Amino acid sequence: MRRLILSLALMTPAGLSMAAEEGASEGLFHPFTDPVTHTVFIGILIFLIIAWRMGAFKAAASGLDSRAEAISKELDEARSLREQAAEALAHAERRAQDADKEADAMVEQAKA
Repeated sequence: MRRLILSLALMTPAGLSMAAEEGASEGLFHPFTDPVTHTVFIGILIFLIIAWRMGAFKAAASGLDSRAEAISKELDEARSLREQAAEALAHAERRAQDADKEADAMVEQAKA
């Protein structure tokens, strides 16, 4: 791993100096021969390697997994609450029908 980073660091300045001498700083391949682009690319690459070695990607993945489990639990709880609400609605509708029948019976009794 260290050899790879060292070889990238050593090869990049040599390649940049050759590209700059040839006048390839303009045109379609300018981003590939720009020294700033290479420096930023190497910096990002080193940062990602360090983050990978320290376990940042595993920590992020485990955080996402725990969040997914929490969301799954919340969805299960929402389903159970919906079922309870549907049962309560059915019970309330039955009570309303019974109350209507009782009211009709009282009206019929009052007429008689």
